Amino acid sequence: MNINILQIKFSRLAVLLLPIILRQPAICALLSILVSPFSELLSMLTKFRYTTLEQLKYNGQVCRLEYCLNSLFTDQTGNEHIRVVDGQQQTGQPFYIYPRGSAQHIEMPMPRGTDDKHIILNYRENNAEKYYDFFVIVPKTLSVNQTRLRAVINNYKTPGKSFKIILT
Repeated sequence: MNINILQIKFSRLAVLLLPIILRQPAICALLSILVSPFSELLSMLTKFRYTTLEQLKYNGQVCRLEYCLNSLFTDQTGNEHIRVVDGQQQTGQPFYIYPRGSAQHIEMPMPRGTDDKHIILNYRENNAEKYYDFFVIVPKTLSVNQTRLRAVINNYKTPGKSFKIILT
C-alpha cells in the first residue's frame, strides 16, 4: 500500500470542493476549523497503523519473545536484559501439615529457594505444584511496568502456555 494515500490535507480538500464563488477567506477559515477533527483522526489512525504493523513483525516465526521484550523494555545502560528460560515443575521436598486430631496429612510443595526455617503459606503459587512452560527473568535494575509486561507476553505467547515473571 502506498503511504501517500494516508497523507490527506483535509483543509485543502474542503476548499477545493467548495464552489469558486464561495471561496472567501472567512468561509475557508471556517471550513478549516470544521475539518480539523478529521485531521486529528487521520493522525491517530496513522499512528495506530504504525504501531500495529510493528506488533505484527513479532510472531513465533520471525523472532523470539525475548527479542521482543528486550526491544520494548530497554535499559539506559544496555547491560541488563530480560531473559526467557524454559519452565519446569516446581522442585523441592514437600512438607506436611497435620491437622489437629487427625492422622491425615496435607502435602504442600516447598517454596523455591527457601530453607527449612522459613515457610510462607500465603502465596497462591505454593498451594499446589504448578507447571510453568517458561519463566521470564527480569533484572530488578530494569524498571518495568508489571502490567504492561504481562500484557505484552500474553499478546505474543502461544495460547495455553503458562509463565511466571521472576525478578532477580
